[in-house]
Amino acid sequence: MAADGIKGKIQTFIDNEQYYEALTALDKAEKTDPSDDELLYLRAKILLRQREHDKAIVLLQKAITSRPYDTRLLSCMVAAYTDSGQYDKAIEYARQVTALQPDDSTALFNLGYAYKYADRYNEALEYLHKALDIDPHNSEILLHIGDTYCVLSDYENAEHFLQEAAATDPNDWDIQSALGYLYGIQGQHEKSIEYFKKAVRLSPSKSKSWENLGNALYLQGQYREAVRYLEKALNIDPANSDILDSLGYSYIILHDYPKAIISLSKATEISPDNNRAWLLLGIAYIQTDDPDKALPCYENAYRLNPQNGLTCKSLASIYAKKDLFGKAAEIYRRRDLLEPFKVLDKTTAYRIADLNIDENTFFKNITSTAGTRKSKLDYLKRIYLKSLEIVSLLHIDNEYETAFAHYTRKRLLDILIFPTDGDNSLDDTHKPTVRLNSIVSSNDPKEGMTLLDYLFGDNCTALCEDGTDCYAMGDYRAFATCFTFDPESLNQFRLYGKENGQEATGISIIFDKTLFEKEIKSFDPLTKLTEMSSANPQATGNKLSLFRCIYIDPVIRKVISIGHKEQAVFDREQHFDGIRYKKRDLQRYATTIDNTLQQVRKGIEELSDIVSEAGLNDTEKQVAAKLLMNLRYLTKHSAFKEEQECRIIKIASLNGDEVHLNEARTSFYINYGTDDIKQYIRSVIFAPMASGLQIFHDRLINGSIRHIKARQCAHPFK
Repeated sequence: MAADGIKGKIQTFIDNEQYYEALTALDKAEKTDPSDDELLYLRAKILLRQREHDKAIVLLQKAITSRPYDTRLLSCMVAAYTDSGQYDKAIEYARQVTALQPDDSTALFNLGYAYKYADRYNEALEYLHKALDIDPHNSEILLHIGDTYCVLSDYENAEHFLQEAAATDPNDWDIQSALGYLYGIQGQHEKSIEYFKKAVRLSPSKSKSWENLGNALYLQGQYREAVRYLEKALNIDPANSDILDSLGYSYIILHDYPKAIISLSKATEISPDNNRAWLLLGIAYIQTDDPDKALPCYENAYRLNPQNGLTCKSLASIYAKKDLFGKAAEIYRRRDLLEPFKVLDKTTAYRIADLNIDENTFFKNITSTAGTRKSKLDYLKRIYLKSLEIVSLLHIDNEYETAFAHYTRKRLLDILIFPTDGDNSLDDTHKPTVRLNSIVSSNDPKEGMTLLDYLFGDNCTALCEDGTDCYAMGDYRAFATCFTFDPESLNQFRLYGKENGQEATGISIIFDKTLFEKEIKSFDPLTKLTEMSSANPQATGNKLSLFRCIYIDPVIRKVISIGHKEQAVFDREQHFDGIRYKKRDLQRYATTIDNTLQQVRKGIEELSDIVSEAGLNDTEKQVAAKLLMNLRYLTKHSAFKEEQECRIIKIASLNGDEVHLNEARTSFYINYGTDDIKQYIRSVIFAPMASGLQIFHDRLINGSIRHIKARQCAHPFK
C-alpha cells in the first residue's frame, strides 16, 4: 500500500485546494500501488471539488465494492449524489451511513439535508432535529432547520432557529442571507435589508450579496438604490442572467428603457429559456414604441410560459394591432379564461370572436332564416362582429363618470326606497328593482331604426310592414333601462315622470356607478361566443354593463355625438356635491370623449362599407338588422342628443323565464337587481313642479336612510 505519509500529503493538498499538486502526487502513488482503495477515495474527493460528479461516482462505486461498510466512502457517495441533484440516490447511501452510525450527528445531518433537497421536508426535519439533539450548537444544522421551516411557511419556527444559528455564528454569510430572505417574504423589508447588508459586509466579493440587497431595496420601492447594488453584483458576475433580469426590471420601473433593453437583451442571450426576461424585454420595446421588436420577445415568453396572464394580454394586443386576430383568438382560447376582458382589451376580445362564431346560438338562430344565402354568411358575420366592436367602445368605465340619473315618477321612488312602508307593501309584481322595459314601448318613434336608416337608406322604410319595426320581430327583443349624464335637465323633467299628465312633476334618481358591471359581460349574444360566465345577469351579485348612446343624423349620414357629461354637469356637481375637479381633469375627460367619438365614427363608417359591399337582399337585410340589435338600440337620432343618454341593454328571448308581462299587459319587462337597490342611490332631485320634498326628507330620517340626499330643482318653469 502507498505510504501513509504520501496519502497525508495528498489530503493536505486537497484541504488547501491545491488540486494540481494533489493529482500529481496521486499519479505517482498509484504507480507504486494501483490497488490501494484509499487512493481511489482521495481521487474521488478531488473530482467532487472540481464538480466532476459522474467520474467521482464511478471511482467510489469501485471502492465500495471491496469496502461496503466504509462510512467515509459511503458519505462521499452521499455528497456526490447530493451535489449532482440525484437526491433519491443520496438518500439511499445516507441511510446506509446512519444505519452504521446511528448516533453520528454528521450522518444524520447529511440524511436530513438530502431529504430537504428532495422536497421531503417532514422527513428532513426529523433527521435534522436528531442531529441537533446530538450537536445542539451546530450553526449549520440550525440554519437548515430554519430554512426548512421557511419553505413550509412556518415563519415563527424559521425565525427561532435562524436567529439561534446567527447567535451561534454571527459571521456566517448563509445564515445572514437566510434571515434576509425570511423577513423579505414576510414583507418586513427593512429587516430584510438589514440582514442583507450584514451579508454584504461579510462577503463583499460575492455577487449574490449585492443581488439580494438590490432586490430587497427594489421590493421596498427604493429603485435607484436597488439599481446601484444590482450593478455592483453585475460587475462581479457579468454573465448572471438573474442579475440582468432584476436590473432590467428596475430600469423599466425607472423609465430608463434603453438601459433596460441592454440588460434584458443580455439576459436572454445568456439564458434563452428565461421567460420573464423575454416578457420584460417586450415591455421595454413597447415603451420605446417598437412593437416589431416587442413581438418576438412576447412570442418567446408565451412559448416558455403560456399561462402567464400578462404575457397573453401583451402578445394578443400586438397581434390585434397587426390585424392578426386569428392568432389573438388562439391565445385567448388556450388561456381558457372565464373573464376574458380582464386579460384582453375590449376591442380585441370582440374581434377575435370570429373563430368561435359558429358556436354562437344567437348568431345561428338569426342567420338560419329561410332565404339567407350561404354566400352572404361571411358578410353577416362581419356585420355582427363590427357592431359588437363598436358597442365595446361605448362601454362606460371613465373615472369622471360616477353617477347616472334616471327620470321617473315618484311612485317608483317609493318602491325602491320604501318597499314595505304602509300601502307600499309589495306583491310579486312590484319588486324593489329597476326594470328593463321592452324597447318597443319607447316614446321615440324611430327607436331602433335610426341606424338602419343610416345603413340602408330609403330601402329601410320600404322593408317595414304597416309602419312596424319588422326587424325586431321573432323571438328576440331588446330590453333596456335608460339613464342620462345630466341629472337636472328641464326638458327631461318635462317629458318623463309626469304625475296626472302635468309636466315637471317627476323626479330624477341619481344612481352610483356600482349599480352597473365594471367589465363588459352582459350581452347574451356574447355569452357562448366568448365563453364568459353563463350566469343569469339578473341573479344576485351579477350586474349589467352601462353603455353610452350614439347620436346620428341619418339624412346627412353623420355621427354627431355620443352621450357624455357636459361642462354644466361638472359645475353643478362642484356646487351641490362638493366634488372638486381640476382644469386638467376636465381637459383629460374632453380628450377621452373626443377620441371615443372618432373611433365610433370610424367604426360606423366601416360598418356601412361592409353593408354596401355585401349586396344583401331584403331578407338578408332583415337578418342583418336583427344581428345589429345591440348597436341599434344604443343609436338614436341626433334630435335627441341633448338628453345625453346611456343605457343598460339586454337581448332576450320572449320565451325566457326572466321576461314578465307588466300590470297593464301593455309591454314586457325584465327585473334588474335583486339585492337592496337603495344602497346604489346617491340622491334624488325633485322636478320644479314636483311636491313632497319635505315629507320625503322626513321618511328618509324615519327609515334611518341617511346616505340619500334630496333637493328640489330650481330651474324656471311655468
